[in-house]
Amino acid sequence: MVESEYYIGLMSGTSMDGVDGVLAKFEPTTEVLGQAYLPFPAALKITLLQLNQVIIPNELHISEIAGLEIAHIYADVVDLLLNQTHIDRSCVRAIGMHGVTIRHKPIIPHHSGYTLQIGKAAELLGLCNLDVVYDFRSLDIANQGQGAPLTPAFHHYFWGKSYSNTGLLNLGGIANITYLRDPLPTIGFDTGPANVFLDFWAQTHLHQAHDEKGNWARLGTVHAELLRVMLNEPYFQLLPPKSTGRDLFNVAWLQEKLAIFPAIPPVEVQATLLALTVQTISQAIMRHTPSMKELFVCGGGAYNHALLEQLQLALPKIKIATTEALGIPCHQVEALAFAWLARQRIHQIPVDLKFITGASKVQILGAHLTIPRF
Repeated sequence: MVESEYYIGLMSGTSMDGVDGVLAKFEPTTEVLGQAYLPFPAALKITLLQLNQVIIPNELHISEIAGLEIAHIYADVVDLLLNQTHIDRSCVRAIGMHGVTIRHKPIIPHHSGYTLQIGKAAELLGLCNLDVVYDFRSLDIANQGQGAPLTPAFHHYFWGKSYSNTGLLNLGGIANITYLRDPLPTIGFDTGPANVFLDFWAQTHLHQAHDEKGNWARLGTVHAELLRVMLNEPYFQLLPPKSTGRDLFNVAWLQEKLAIFPAIPPVEVQATLLALTVQTISQAIMRHTPSMKELFVCGGGAYNHALLEQLQLALPKIKIATTEALGIPCHQVEALAFAWLARQRIHQIPVDLKFITGASKVQILGAHLTIPRF
């Protein structure tokens, strides 16, 4: 590998708010040279949320159209990164494209799993004239893994030799934990909802993309009975490896719980949803990673000050900070992970997820589309 080999990572998470992109290199050291973000248009976001429902009319046709639009937005992020960094396109070895998850049904006892991300990798290749690595999750599920989370493998690569008894918490739509415990293998799993309900409720009642810094949630009182009902969800009691998404934690799930308590003021619901995120994370840490000494937070939820403050109160013996303290801004970590996963695929380097997703073997993840070279 040469120093001038660069990778682009494009990440669209469960929040479905837009695309985070980074341009990075990994030799001789990992370095992010550029970062860009583009939001999804409101109409596309509505379509993507509809595609998360079990049945919608003309689902296949709609997903094809949505995938095409996503590819164009991804291509715009790539152009932003190249213009920002002034790096020649020929020096970029590949794009790592996560795609937008519209189905994620991981393996459970006696049932096979599946996952589906859309984004039109071939269209992205044509628009950018760059190799594209995509579909990172399917092989893991084929090998009896959960297909998610994948970012703990990158956390292990980047931080695993320098930190132990250390957690990485990604607060996207869904929260996931990585636990670095050298010399033991790194583990990782989804804990449950993070921003998926908090953002939905803020959009519904504040007509804002999210609850800025958690300030609205601060004004409410936690409704203990509603919280108890939500915490009864069986997913929270499952042992790792485990993963989840909007297939379970969706609007219908929330409305079913709220229907039991129809008179709760919206601000109290928001406070209770914040408490749900805090309690499911803190309980998972105490149950599955009791020796954790420090926790570094990334993702959009890292900017929710109320959430981080409540999490610190729930975990008083653990030092909590954001990944800024580790030198990586909160909004770059996941996109950087998929740039790294693209690099692993290009160089045929296997990824070991046995203690993260439960995969039965080490794997070379992702499908690789190559630009024609005649």
